[in-house]
Amino acid sequence: MKDSNVIEFAQKTIQNSEDTLAAMKAMLEQVVAVSNETKEVREEIVFLAKDVHDTRNEISQFEKEFRDTNRLLPSEVDDVYKAVVDRSIEIAKFRHKEDDEKFKIAVGKYRRMIWSKLKKRFGTSKYIHIKRMDYVAALMFIETFDPEDYI
Repeated sequence: MKDSNVIEFAQKTIQNSEDTLAAMKAMLEQVVAVSNETKEVREEIVFLAKDVHDTRNEISQFEKEFRDTNRLLPSEVDDVYKAVVDRSIEIAKFRHKEDDEKFKIAVGKYRRMIWSKLKKRFGTSKYIHIKRMDYVAALMFIETFDPEDYI
């Protein structure tokens, strides 16, 4: 009887070992499957990150091109024109009396000078072609314009 108990015990032990081995094989297969899925997800993330980077570069390029080609709005063109008119009169008043017959000639001279230097400063053939991103700088240029800086 003892021998049959030992054999039965050995058989159960072998069966338990086989069950444990089968469970371990199943767990290993799941680990391998998860590992493969993780590799695929990692590769997809790398691809998407590159795609995002490329898209960001395209947007930056588009933004630069848009800024470079976007010109002043009509109201901004009017503001620049009025600023030049006001500044030329202001400079002429500083140097001549308004009732002096040379006053109008001086206003025209300073106005032409401001237009000329403004277009040269912003690299355009016409002031209406000043880039929109340079609008504030153009107004500041006009407001601080001093003809003596160009003599």
